[in-house]
Amino acid sequence: MTNRFAAGVRFAERSQKQAGPLDSPGPSPDSSTAPLAAPFRPPKDVRWRPAGVVLMPELKSCGVLIVRGSPPAEFLLMKHPKRWDLPKGHIDEGETELECALREMWEETGIPAEAVTLDPTFRYEQEYYVKYVRTDGKKTLKKLVIFLGSIQGNVEITLTEHDGYSWFPWKPPHRIQKFTIDPLLATVEKHFKKLAKANAPKESPKRSGKD
Repeated sequence: MTNRFAAGVRFAERSQKQAGPLDSPGPSPDSSTAPLAAPFRPPKDVRWRPAGVVLMPELKSCGVLIVRGSPPAEFLLMKHPKRWDLPKGHIDEGETELECALREMWEETGIPAEAVTLDPTFRYEQEYYVKYVRTDGKKTLKKLVIFLGSIQGNVEITLTEHDGYSWFPWKPPHRIQKFTIDPLLATVEKHFKKLAKANAPKESPKRSGKD
């Protein structure tokens, strides 16, 4: 890792330990661009591992779902030729999951780790089978790990591996990519609602009217 990136990772890790969870969702007055966690239950049409079979994933990919605004009002997705995706990638030998996620975020968007506030209470995990050239076309179990981060205001996006990007409005339920993106966003929405409930002001007990 470069010295600049390593310093950013250390900054983000410290921030994750010190910071509280993200604010609860709601409308963002400064939104200027238009076009993560509870146990996950996969859609029925996804090929998941057989019941009762425990397998260790041979591949692991980590990334960050970046939301913008306080409370969150938009989220960032990267454009592939035929689909939308998160800034994420496969973990390198010796990396932690968080180091991988922040490195991939920086490499694919140009957003440095120190610009993102991570939610220390959120970690999304999903497993599914893939076929890659690197696995000689064999069906291989892959684990996806996603962290949740927020930024404030505008940031410059530098494209290195994608055809484009977009800030999507946070208006659940989302219908973008049913195998990975939609389940992740649904989990994040549940997370936001849980935070909103926990942060809601407590009602004072009602008096009976009797002295």
